[in-house]
Amino acid sequence: QHIVDSGDLTPRIRAYCYTAIGECIKGFGTNLYQGIAYLNHAIDLLGDIPNSTEPLMSNYNLLSHASLYNPHISQADLFALNCKWGTLIHNEYPPLNRRFPHSPIPQRRLRIGYISRDFYSQAAAFFTNVFFTEYDKEQFEIFCYSDVSHPDKVTAFYEELVDHWRTIRDVTINKIVDGIWQDQIDILMDPGAGTTSTLRCILPFAYKPAPIQITLSPTSTGLKTMDYRVTDYYQDPLGEPSYSTEQLLYMPDSFICYTPPVDTPEVTEPPFKKNGYITFGFFSHPLKINEQIIQLWSQILHAIPHSKLILK
Repeated sequence: QHIVDSGDLTPRIRAYCYTAIGECIKGFGTNLYQGIAYLNHAIDLLGDIPNSTEPLMSNYNLLSHASLYNPHISQADLFALNCKWGTLIHNEYPPLNRRFPHSPIPQRRLRIGYISRDFYSQAAAFFTNVFFTEYDKEQFEIFCYSDVSHPDKVTAFYEELVDHWRTIRDVTINKIVDGIWQDQIDILMDPGAGTTSTLRCILPFAYKPAPIQITLSPTSTGLKTMDYRVTDYYQDPLGEPSYSTEQLLYMPDSFICYTPPVDTPEVTEPPFKKNGYITFGFFSHPLKINEQIIQLWSQILHAIPHSKLILK
């Protein structure tokens, strides 16, 4: 911190350092608000530096993700942040306005494309399995554009399930967009729920390489080229302001569909019958813990005598 603030570094290097410090603090879950402050410092510096659009877009992406865990940010402020990010992207990557070469045959299968870095063993995979295991193969043809850095058994599992697999890890954005357009994708999907989508996986949507584009982000992407956002009545209650550049597609229950691992053990007798007390568990990133969550946990533990909480 002393070296970064000493004045010996150029504004660009200082901005990069602030980004790295902010991401480290946020990544370890030690202080969300301090991490957000460093990202804002980086954005302020980059905004005054010529030819800094790419790192500025990246920092807005990181800040938007971090803000999802900030209990003090309003929906309106989060939407404004995402719109700034979307405007930056559109200014640098305008829509292609190409004529789509899709076949007019009504009986053909619809081509659905998914762009993601999450086709591997991690938490988001439990919410995307159904896209590839439950689709009607007579009605849909599935294309996956994988930005996975370290493929594993889950990657191989997905690759076996879908009709077409495209690895885009070392491919330029322009070539990714051209590939999607040449594949004649009807509906292009962002399944990363916005919280894990990298800039590389979002930028193709700005070019509008498919007639219909849909995201599963819990908040707006800020992109005018993203046509729809899948949601539910809990995430976006009816009658409340819609902070979304996309048209909302409501699922009847929840837009999050969890699939347990295939090696999940059988449900056994509840431990409280043997222990004599209820044990609650939180097995997730410490970034998701804040003062409001702690207060709620405290109320629950006080309301249920002898109960315990395990954090992992």
